[in-house]
Amino acid sequence: MKTLRLALMVLGAPALTLLALHQLGETPIARGYDTGFHWRVDVVNSRLVLSVQPEGDLSCWVRIKIPQTKSPLRAWTSANDEIQVRKESDEGGDQRIALEGKSQSPQGKFNWPAGVDVYVSTSDGAALRVDDWYVFPSNKSFDSKQRACWRGTLFWIATVLLLVALSGAVLEGLDRLRPKRERFSPELCVKGIIRSVEGFDSQETERMRGVLERVLIEGTRVEDALAPLPFSNPHKAQQFWIRTAGQFRTKLEFLITELARYWDRLKVKQ
Repeated sequence: MKTLRLALMVLGAPALTLLALHQLGETPIARGYDTGFHWRVDVVNSRLVLSVQPEGDLSCWVRIKIPQTKSPLRAWTSANDEIQVRKESDEGGDQRIALEGKSQSPQGKFNWPAGVDVYVSTSDGAALRVDDWYVFPSNKSFDSKQRACWRGTLFWIATVLLLVALSGAVLEGLDRLRPKRERFSPELCVKGIIRSVEGFDSQETERMRGVLERVLIEGTRVEDALAPLPFSNPHKAQQFWIRTAGQFRTKLEFLITELARYWDRLKVKQ
């Protein structure tokens, strides 16, 4: 069970890596610059509304896949700047168009200020939708619907891994808070007797129990266990040990006697 909890906690490392890092070395984790491209339909005005959420103003051109239209397309920004629309190709009932800056050459960049939307509409108010999209910034790797979906997938994978790791950490914490039951053994009985030994005061009680712990549990020689204690002469140290060992021996003999009595009760009388 503990191995499982630790394995769950280990999953937090890749989760944090996916959430915090954009690349490992020279290899991007998720390709493409995240432009935050989003589209919606403005039903009231019969137009597409395109928006981005870059770090600042964006210089780019955009390719979108929309349904075929009978009337010409127009594109402009919410700041009333006209954008050139160029049809690139037909794909069955759809078409790919490029939104570009006014330039003699194709794929010219236009300035897309932060917080400004781009509108696309037809003169007859035909319904439009965006089935695919690409954004080509001037100085960064392009963004696309596929790359945005992959980033979203990585985000959810990282979130799930992080939640699993947190659950492992919570389980580990609860396990540590849960009182542990020490398995029964002769040593456990000896420790119980040691804890019952008492001296004239709290200081002597602590010294008696410490010496017995070192001698009986750790296997230290009596002389070595008594050496750190501040006795003025060996005679006082010997007296201290006689009282300590005598008290422990008395309690041990009492325990043995009582155990023998309980043992007798287990015998089946013929």
